Amino acid sequence: MAGCGYLQKADKPKLVLSIHSYLEYYPDKDVPNKDLPILLREKKKTLSLLPPILQIVNKEHKELTIEKIRVHGMEMDFLCYPTYNSTDPYKKIKVLPVKMDYGDVIKVSLPGYKEGVGKVEIDTDKGRWEYTIGENIE
Repeated sequence: MAGCGYLQKADKPKLVLSIHSYLEYYPDKDVPNKDLPILLREKKKTLSLLPPILQIVNKEHKELTIEKIRVHGMEMDFLCYPTYNSTDPYKKIKVLPVKMDYGDVIKVSLPGYKEGVGKVEIDTDKGRWEYTIGENIE
């Protein structure tokens, strides 16, 4: 196995992955649209156009650097922020590579995905592993 870039399963860093809609992070997400002022309603509409977010929580008790994240072979390395402009709904902020310690959380946007993301490949400074969304780690 030497030189293939994959480490043994026992060495796999403990990362917890989940996918969220951008609206889940929006403070007025539970307020019905009819009760929101028109400006906020427009913001909420724009937010709903943003791609879903892959959230990664580090449960490893040592520092590691996440270098690349791949979904179905495509690299994802930025987080989309709303511009509230319907012709150009978001700007991209590069978030990788990033150092993570225990309890750190990173968020990466998944443009082009609404659902169907089962496995995610993550390259770290310690190697490359495949993770399943919502996988339980002990």
